[in-house]
Amino acid sequence: LTKNTGRQLRIHILSHSWHGGLDYSESAMSEAVNTEKYFNEFFHLVKYHKSSLGEGICSFTKPSKLELKLYTELHECQKAVHDALADNFDTPTVMKLLKSVVSDAYTYLNVQKQPNVRLLIQVAAYL
Repeated sequence: LTKNTGRQLRIHILSHSWHGGLDYSESAMSEAVNTEKYFNEFFHLVKYHKSSLGEGICSFTKPSKLELKLYTELHECQKAVHDALADNFDTPTVMKLLKSVVSDAYTYLNVQKQPNVRLLIQVAAYL
């Protein structure tokens, strides 16, 4: 426990089912460290895009197909997370779903020249 943060420990615990055993080996904990890094990098990227948004800018544009796809993926993730938590508190599935929606957001960012920052904020807020 001296090598890992509380957040990494919580991520590690959430990556295992509540009724299963936990492995605290270095290799098992490295997965939690990588997951934390993955989420933190996404949060920093959203923060960067949010800072480029500016103060008081309010623009309404028709969503692109890519934006609609990411919004749909976020909505499906939210429903699947709810279902997983209702199904015997299946936190390993929840963690996979959250990683998946971040991956979808990265895919969106790689293709979209000017991303919809408000949509990215929605994804980050859900995490």
